[in-house]
Order: sequence, then structure tokens, then C-alpha cells
Amino acid sequence: MCYVFFSKQRCSVRPRTTLFQTYCNSRYGCELWSLYDSSISDFGAAWRKAVRRILNIPPDTHNYLIPLLLHNASPFLDDVCKRSARFVFSCIQSSLVRSIAKHSIFESRCNSVIGKNAAFLCSHFGWQLVKFVYSRTDLSNSGFLSYFYNQVSGTEWCETELLKDVLSTRDG
Repeated sequence: MCYVFFSKQRCSVRPRTTLFQTYCNSRYGCELWSLYDSSISDFGAAWRKAVRRILNIPPDTHNYLIPLLLHNASPFLDDVCKRSARFVFSCIQSSLVRSIAKHSIFESRCNSVIGKNAAFLCSHFGWQLVKFVYSRTDLSNSGFLSYFYNQVSGTEWCETELLKDVLSTRDG
């Protein structure tokens, strides 16, 4: 386990969050997680606690503010979903496992992790399953970020900007 204590250093918010996202934010292998597993919410809670610690903000700071305070970050679940969507899509595109992946999605959806994840992704992001399978879905970082940003209200943006200003003033 890696313990990093760069939150106590006298540097501004931006370098601390960049260091956190670079060195402590990897989720290797999460593409294979079952998105229906409740343990993902435990990971998300731990991630939000770590961000609060890095930013040195109170533990009762609203959850929706956490990804907005980071640069180009989406919520933990959305990031895991993005990685899973890209993995499922790469399985569909692969000449070696294409038929198995499509069978998992269309025929044995309830018995297959790939099928369950594809159904979860389509439900979570409001995609149509057929469009997702046949590559008519935007899986770019900007596509996922715009999905998240479109859900943020004007009030939430104002709160985030105010909190960023306060953090910047506090950190000098």
C-alpha cells in the first residue's frame, strides 16, 4: 500500500490534485469489475475521502463538489463506467472475441459480466444498447465529461468556483 503525504506541503491546489490524479488515482483492472457490485460505492467513498484530504477540505463537503474541484475529473463511478465501456467495446471490436462478446450482450445478458455491464452502462448513461454495440456512442474523455457537466446545475458551478477561490486564497 502506498501512502502519500503531499497534501501537507505548501503548494497550491492544482499541483496537489495533479499529483493525486497521476500517482494515486489508477484503477488498473476495474474494467473487469461487475458494475452492479455494491463494493464500487465503497471505493468511491474512499476516493472522495482521499480527495478531501488532498484538498484539505472538511469531511462533510458535498459529494457532488469533489469531482468538480479536480481538473477534468468525473465522479468515481463514471470513471469506472468509462473504462468498462471502452473494454466492452474493445471486446466487441476484436476479431477474436467479437462473437462471444455479442452473445454475452444480446443473448446471455443476465449471466455474463460483460452483458450485465453493458446493460448497466446503457442504463446509467441513457444509451441505446444497439447504438453502443455498433459503435454509435461517444466513448471519448470529452464525451464522458460533457455527460457529467451537463448534469451540474448553475448553482453547483457557482459553489464550486467559490470553493476554488477560497482554497486558492487559503493556500496562497
